[in-house]
Amino acid sequence: MQATILIKNEQIHYIYEDASEGTPVLLFIHGFKDRSKTIQPLLSIKNRNYSIYALDMPGCGESSNNLGAYSIEFYAEVVREFINKVLPNKKIILMGHSMGAAVSLMCFDIANVNELILVAPFNYYAGLNADYEQGKRWMLPENIEDAIEAYKALVYNPNIFYIKGIQAFAMQDIQNKEKTKAMFSYIVDNQFFNKSYLENVLKPLYHNAKKPYTLIYAKNDLFTTESEMLKLIDDIPTITPFALEECGHAVFFQKANKVNEIVSNIAKVLKAE
Repeated sequence: MQATILIKNEQIHYIYEDASEGTPVLLFIHGFKDRSKTIQPLLSIKNRNYSIYALDMPGCGESSNNLGAYSIEFYAEVVREFINKVLPNKKIILMGHSMGAAVSLMCFDIANVNELILVAPFNYYAGLNADYEQGKRWMLPENIEDAIEAYKALVYNPNIFYIKGIQAFAMQDIQNKEKTKAMFSYIVDNQFFNKSYLENVLKPLYHNAKKPYTLIYAKNDLFTTESEMLKLIDDIPTITPFALEECGHAVFFQKANKVNEIVSNIAKVLKAE
């Protein structure tokens, strides 16, 4: 099902399932320039022991873009208000993918957010990624070649059908590039590629979380690399890590069943509490 709600002068579009009493809710927070539909492979799995809610951040998917320029902090405010208005009495498993992980960490202190799952998370070791500097070309591509390269980089061993399918998306990205830059340049320049932000804002979020959390990462991820994840695990021994083989940054596209397994086990424990 789908609905919209007004939050911070933005029409927030979200998808949801009925959550019966006591059933944990997986609230999915998508990544940079992404949308709620990324969770569709998980939604398609039947007989789950949790319900799914997923929202489009302002400027993404079917939500409005009234503010016109965004930050990770603004997105966190949107999520906080969404939980307060839509899911105030639910047991929530908050799941953040990529940039959504930073947003989710900022919301983990909310009383009824019981569990946190970070999937291929944007993290404070991002600067160590060999592709870090050229990452801007993938985030905000200036030409069709860079846009296609970015889509190909999302997936481990993309097949011919995937490569054909991304052409139209890449073309659309280039047609909309000026508007996209206006909305997302602040996040890219002042947050993703700002080493002070990584060290002074992002790192404390990872280290000061209210309780241990789960990390799902892909061994073949070109955006948030395995080497970054291993350093995180080394830094924070309380993390429960899961490594996905033969998988890129598009985790739900490639490994939905494995993710469902992990979430199901967390939901089972949470339901019993």
